[in-house]
Amino acid sequence: MRWFHNLKLRPKLLLGFGSVTAITAVLGVVALVALRRLEAADRALYANMTIPLAAAGEAMTDLQGIRVDLREAVLDDSVATAAKHARDAVVIDARIDSMLGRVKVSLDTKELQLINVAFLDELQRFRGERDRVLGLVAAGRRAEASAALQGGTYFMEQSLAATMHELQRQMLLRAETLAARNASLAARVTIAVLDSGVEW
Repeated sequence: MRWFHNLKLRPKLLLGFGSVTAITAVLGVVALVALRRLEAADRALYANMTIPLAAAGEAMTDLQGIRVDLREAVLDDSVATAAKHARDAVVIDARIDSMLGRVKVSLDTKELQLINVAFLDELQRFRGERDRVLGLVAAGRRAEASAALQGGTYFMEQSLAATMHELQRQMLLRAETLAARNASLAARVTIAVLDSGVEW
C-alpha cells in the first residue's frame, strides 16, 4: 500500500473517481439487465394472460350473439330475415374460432388445457344443436325450432358459459401467480442492486 501513499494528489483523485465511476457503471449494467428481465416477464404476462382473457370474454359475448340470432331466426315471420339471422350466427361462429385460437396458445398449464378441451367439446355439441335449430327454421318448423331453442340449446349455452367462466377464473389465478412471480423478481433485483451498492 506504500505505492499509494507515494502517489501525488492528482493520480490519487483520478484513481478514486475512476473506481467510483467503474462501480457505478457495474451497478448500471446490473440494473439494466434486471430491468430487461422484468420487462420480458411483464410482456409475457400481458401477452399470455391479458390478451387471451379479453379474447375469451369476446368469445362469450359472441356466443350470446349467436343465441340472439337463433331466437330472431325462429321468431321472424320473414323467411329472408330469418335466413339473414342464420347467416349472422355462422359468421359470428367463425369469429369465435379466431378468438379461441388466441386463447389456446396461451394455455400453459395442464389444468387450463383440460378445461379448454372440455369447452371445445361443448362448443361442438352446441354448434350441432344450432345447426339443427337452423334446419328446423329453414324447413318452416318454427314451433319445433322454438322448443329446441328453449330446451337443449339454452342448457348447452348455459353449460358453455359455465365452462368458459371456469377457464377465465383459472386464467386469472395463473395471471396472479405470474404477477406475484414478477413482483418477487422485482424485489430481488432491487435488493441485489442495493446490496451491490452497499458492498462497494
